[in-house]
Amino acid sequence: MMEEFVKDATVPKLANTDFRPITEVIRRLINDSNFNVVLWVLKIIGVMAKGLRRPFAGAAKNNFANIIAKFRDKKTQMIE
Repeated sequence: MMEEFVKDATVPKLANTDFRPITEVIRRLINDSNFNVVLWVLKIIGVMAKGLRRPFAGAAKNNFANIIAKFRDKKTQMIE
């Protein structure tokens, strides 16, 4: 399911619609203990930020502290 989301969202520009439900799920899953879930959440955030640009700025700012905290992990996959 996440692969499909990333594949579908990888376009030059996404339509500006209500993406709040997705950001709510992202906020809950970013602190998940499963490493693979966190990796997919970071990929989804990247794809959405690239596709939505300015409309996603507020949601990105709200999740910024959690994202930076994930980069403190010493796992090479997380840093990549």
